[in-house]
Amino acid sequence: MAQARPHRRASSNPRHEPVPTSSNSARGGGYADAAARKDSSLVEPQSPKRSTSLQSMLQPAQIMQPKPHMVQQSGGGSSDNIKVVVRIRPLSESEADRSDKSIVEVAGDSRSLLVVVPGPRGAKLSRSFSFNACLGPSTRQEDVFARIGVHQLLEAALLGYSCTIFAYGQTGSGKTYTMSGVEDVLINREQYQPGDETEGLITRSLLYLFNAVHKASGGIKHVLKASYSEIYNEQAYDLLEPPGSAPLQVRWDARRGFFIQDLTIVELRHVQDAFNTV
Repeated sequence: MAQARPHRRASSNPRHEPVPTSSNSARGGGYADAAARKDSSLVEPQSPKRSTSLQSMLQPAQIMQPKPHMVQQSGGGSSDNIKVVVRIRPLSESEADRSDKSIVEVAGDSRSLLVVVPGPRGAKLSRSFSFNACLGPSTRQEDVFARIGVHQLLEAALLGYSCTIFAYGQTGSGKTYTMSGVEDVLINREQYQPGDETEGLITRSLLYLFNAVHKASGGIKHVLKASYSEIYNEQAYDLLEPPGSAPLQVRWDARRGFFIQDLTIVELRHVQDAFNTV
């Protein structure tokens, strides 16, 4: 587990490849690789700015979906391959101590955000923003996994499509919590045992993948692999290498798309291997 540094973008990439076909893909900076690869990547960019403004409370999680018909649509809407979900975090303790008030509300359709601010002469000014889904401050981690359709993406990935989920937002907006859960729960356990209610999308996705692979029938065999990289000051680093290792080169290949050259890729035989990697 790499220690957090400012101005970084970190990603962990669980991969699975039906044998004998294999592919090596890169992760970096929260950009989805459009090449048809057999992987599923979870990416978490970090932002250098700190703010308790509206932007600090909005945390979109952008979802790239390879097959629109495979992904559950909520309330109709389009079948675009890119979905944007906004999760609103609760006020922090320091914000509550200052008697700060949230100006963001989730509309009844769970697909719109309403921003309400004071206007002139006591009036209130409001504006609505529409997304594929909006999750309020009381949304649980397990509900995030279910409501944004992560399991449909993972099923598509097992069929050989490239799927990406990444969290985007300013420092303090809740990206790490959504993607990883409470880091102390992971770091302070020598042998992590799943089941904590704060588990983020990465942990839940790994558990789902291993469970699905073990249940696979019809003579299908999967090989799961993972890499762990970050983009820091426009340089790509391998987080599975010792600290201080030289940055790696990001390259383009017609078959693989963008990838990080010489990035360490670890084969995962058990779910504990995945937890030890990320």
